[in-house]
Amino acid sequence: MFCEKCGKSLEGPERFCPNCGAPVPSEEAGDTAAVPAGAQITADRPPEKKKKAIPLIVGGVAVLAAVMLCILNAVTLGNFFRRSFSSPEEYYRHVEEVTVSELSGAWSRYYELLVGDPKALEERSTGMEFTLELGEGGKELLGLLGTAGVDLTWLNELSVGLGYSLKDSVIGYALSLGLNQDDLLSANMVLDVEEGGMYLQIPELTSDYIGYNMAEFVGRDWLEALEMYQDMQEIRRQMPDALPDEKEMEKLQRKYLRLMLDSISDVEKSRKTLKAGGVSQKCTELEVAIDGRTLARMLEAILEEMQEDEDLKELIVNTTDSLMATNGLFGCSGDYCYNVFLEELAEIQDSLEELQDLGDVLVMKVYVDDRGRIVGRVLELLEDGEVFGEISVLSSQKGSRIGYEFSADWGYGEEIALTGSGKTSGNKLTGDFELELNGITFFDVGVTGLDLKQWKQGYLDGSFTVTLSKAIASFFSVNLAYDTSMLKDLQITLDSRMAKNGGKITLGLSRDKEELINLTMSARVGGGPEARVPAADNTVFMKEEKDLETWWSGIDWDGFIRNLEESDLPEEVVDALREGIDLFSGEGIGMLLNPYYPYDYDDPYDYSDPDWWPDDYGDFYEAPDESLEGNGADPGADDGELWGEEETLESVLQSEDWQNELSGWNEQVNDLGITLETVADGNILVFEWYLPDDETMDETLCSIMADSFMGTLESVDFLSAFRVAYGVSLDGVRCTFYNADGSEIYRDEIN
Repeated sequence: MFCEKCGKSLEGPERFCPNCGAPVPSEEAGDTAAVPAGAQITADRPPEKKKKAIPLIVGGVAVLAAVMLCILNAVTLGNFFRRSFSSPEEYYRHVEEVTVSELSGAWSRYYELLVGDPKALEERSTGMEFTLELGEGGKELLGLLGTAGVDLTWLNELSVGLGYSLKDSVIGYALSLGLNQDDLLSANMVLDVEEGGMYLQIPELTSDYIGYNMAEFVGRDWLEALEMYQDMQEIRRQMPDALPDEKEMEKLQRKYLRLMLDSISDVEKSRKTLKAGGVSQKCTELEVAIDGRTLARMLEAILEEMQEDEDLKELIVNTTDSLMATNGLFGCSGDYCYNVFLEELAEIQDSLEELQDLGDVLVMKVYVDDRGRIVGRVLELLEDGEVFGEISVLSSQKGSRIGYEFSADWGYGEEIALTGSGKTSGNKLTGDFELELNGITFFDVGVTGLDLKQWKQGYLDGSFTVTLSKAIASFFSVNLAYDTSMLKDLQITLDSRMAKNGGKITLGLSRDKEELINLTMSARVGGGPEARVPAADNTVFMKEEKDLETWWSGIDWDGFIRNLEESDLPEEVVDALREGIDLFSGEGIGMLLNPYYPYDYDDPYDYSDPDWWPDDYGDFYEAPDESLEGNGADPGADDGELWGEEETLESVLQSEDWQNELSGWNEQVNDLGITLETVADGNILVFEWYLPDDETMDETLCSIMADSFMGTLESVDFLSAFRVAYGVSLDGVRCTFYNADGSEIYRDEIN
């Protein structure tokens, strides 16, 4: 058969030509009779079969959309069926388990980091920096101090850097000081815990370290602390092998949570509207009542499981044995401790009957949204059936709006609350909140860009602004007649950018949007100093005083002063530092180590030389001059006796010669704020040292000063020299140190 219009060969019983669309006559009569001769027939008229396909396609799309909607709302639908077709108790257990599961995931990550990764405990490095920056308003306030004779206009920014590192039992510390973004001074300290060494370096002065043996420098206490630290390090190395991994801990957690939830049998379910911060949300309220019987049943189930729990037994035994293996830190084996644990459980179990007589002790209202998430809790604490305290945490959401309310009433007439609302954009929240105490709003808190996702992970990322409320400002103004215009304009801002590996927090104070001062703290994991013991050729190890003098002589004081001159420090400050450096530079290190250092150099006599001593002490005293008769002279006295009135220790100390000697010593120590006096206690010469009001002048420092001073006196045989020089008896010398308030700190004596 061929098409009558185009002549195309037709292979089957087709109603329209596939080439030109013309109708094909059928064998049945009348198929082409209705088509006039010569008329043009096209395929524009849709076939009957195509009309029937349209509703099928539309229906298929509708079914597919319904399926996709179900998939996208599976959580909501799942919660709907659980809420609708399970008992209140079963539904409550479900939502609590889901919530705890979400929290346990984050907890497991922390557990794995701290316990499951020994390297994380062995190797740590953190760098921190604190910066105090003055804004334009702060600079103006400092400028006002100029009228009082204090010029601080050069001060724009101060910074302090801190660093800490730990690696292979070596601890590194770093400290730095900066001014207006210029580095002024820094210091590094290294503690070799294994060997007991301490190393100090000030890079701006010299590249060499000072080394100390801590056992000699500090004493036995350091050795004991060192041994304890080493024990703790060993425990931390062994604990990951003794403790279960995070999955096993999560398994234990879920097990005992389920026991607690299964013990709760009094739950009421209803639909309520949760309202917080002016935002309303439809929720399911689950009211859980817990009385004494419920508590007893809960504890009974937990105690019974603990007694049979093999996982718990393994945890206790392995952990205890691990601690026991570390220098016997625990005095019992794991099996013994586990048996003691079982005995204590049995004692607790015997006392559960006392809980049976308690009435209602707690009513908790849990609010669950349509996705099965807990969005609010209210805890009512009961005593004798009456509510005496309440804690409430509510967070409602409607679209992009979020309302929040936290309140706590401890039952003593004191209530604190934080309420407010905001909007979300993605994971970021922006809103306004109020902090109330006993119903009075004290502060208004603005929140900008708070990252809710980071918040759930324990990181604070957002900005906060705190201002004094109008109510409190009015109270001060009316009741205290205080001008609150300045207080109303003050703002405290907190900008926090925290993440896993560090962060930055800025606390600022501004007035009428003009910055006064900002305090910034930044921290970065891995930003600490290198924890490494310095090389021997880069270290001067302190064994005696001359070693410190060797280190001191290598300091580049001129280079240090040049750096200060290039900074923003005022010229008068640099000059004062230069004078102080000149005082202790060169041989001045002797005075730094020994405040009584000049004594060794001012004394013209070498008392240690036996040839210096005369054969007869009497040769020191000239015969009395007869011209002195009538002034107390004794012409008949023996040559070896004092003529005139007999000298005493007290009179010697009042003499002009001794006072001149004492004045010279005071000139040397006055720069340290110390005053020296001498008094006689019988035949004992007492040196009284009056110290400045300085907390560093403690007993330890005084003992060092006394040892140095007494050692000097003993080295020159001061007792014998004094007896010869002044001709008086001297039984001993005592050093006594006094606080600025006159109280005694320390004393030492030689005889």
